[in-house]
Amino acid sequence: MLSLFFADMLGIVVLNAFVIEYVFGIQGLGGLSLVAIQSRDIPVIFGTSLVIVLVGVLGNFVQDVVSIIVDPRVAE
Repeated sequence: MLSLFFADMLGIVVLNAFVIEYVFGIQGLGGLSLVAIQSRDIPVIFGTSLVIVLVGVLGNFVQDVVSIIVDPRVAE
């Protein structure tokens, strides 16, 4: 249950950041990604995608560490 909750919350936070940037006109990673996609700027698209992927990988790492702390039997 903890794994599902953490993965869902991480996805919701990333998606909401993109939506909030677009709705309020705030400059950020979502706006940069959108402009890069529209102008077909491949290096920027790769860079923004890499940042999102690294957030996901870091989130999975934190999830694994928290799972071990909550239930030590997972480490066996």
